[in-house]
Order: sequence, then structure tokens, then C-alpha cells
Amino acid sequence: MTAMTAINTAADRLKEMGGLELLLYGWVGVPKLQFGWLANPLLLVALGLLAAGAYRKALRVGTAACVLGLSSLTWYAVPIPVSFGGANSDLQLFHPSIGFFFWMASLLVAPVTAHLLSQRETGSKPQVSSPSEPNV
Repeated sequence: MTAMTAINTAADRLKEMGGLELLLYGWVGVPKLQFGWLANPLLLVALGLLAAGAYRKALRVGTAACVLGLSSLTWYAVPIPVSFGGANSDLQLFHPSIGFFFWMASLLVAPVTAHLLSQRETGSKPQVSSPSEPNV
């Protein structure tokens, strides 16, 4: 499934990139200040925190993953230098595709679930009577 469509500036042609390709090679953008790929490991951490029952931490980490995922759109302004067969070029985001939106939706799973579970946990705690009330 196509996740992003970019323009190869040297060849002046469109390049469609699938989600697996971006997952495998997206880390290359990190030195060029493209931090969107880092949302993937943060999502794994958030899911681990959810499994451990640390809902508030999972909410924070999952929200950070969503923000980093959205930072992928900075690719509009900051092209990524690449090398194709010895020729240097830049890839600049032309538009996100349906795969990008599915990825963003998957990033929302952890913080939304963490929020719902933390709300349920705080709502189910027993009420403690105040010390001024006599227990009869």
C-alpha cells in the first residue's frame, strides 16, 4: 500500500513508496532531521507500557509517537538527499497517501487505549471515607 509519494528532484519524476519501504529505510532521514520514523519504536514502547499496566506513561509515550508521526509532514519543506546509482538527488514529499493515514491511525491506538484504561482504572477505585466521619 502506498504511504507517501515523493518527487525525485534530479529525475523530476514521482516515486511512490510503500509502508514497508518506509519502515525499513525511514531511519535514514533521522540525520537529516526527519524524525517521523522514530514514532515506530516509540509505539512499541507505548504498547509495552500498556501491557505492563503503566497507562499514564503509555499515554505520554503514545502521544509523543503521534507527534513524531505528524512530523513526517515536514518532508514537504526539508527534502531528503538520496543517491540513485551514483547520481545525487533529493526526495521531496509530494503528498501522503492512504498508507500514511492508516499508519497515523495505528499510532493513535496506544494513547487512546491508555487514556480509556486509565479513566476506567481511576473510576473503579473504591471511595475512602474521610477521617472526620465516624465509622459505625
